Amino acid sequence: MLDIGVALGQVSTQSSILNLSDTARGRINTIYIVIIFVGGTIGSAAAAFAWARYAWAGGSGGPGTVISALGFHLRWYAGMSIVYRGNEIEPG
Repeated sequence: MLDIGVALGQVSTQSSILNLSDTARGRINTIYIVIIFVGGTIGSAAAAFAWARYAWAGGSGGPGTVISALGFHLRWYAGMSIVYRGNEIEPG
């Protein structure tokens, strides 16, 4: 399921890139692919380091906790930004 989601995200992003102007399409696609490969390299290196140093706790438990906390934080922040925009419900 995760691989399908990643593949669909990449196809969606590349189709958006291909809909840009003819002159910018190649450069933006190159930057996108380079960022994907660099991100994969950094992620693989970090995972290998975490696994070598902390075994299961660093390889799955630690990053999972960090990602979950980040998700909760972003969700809370998004909810707070709606309140601060003046969309809160008035008491009464």
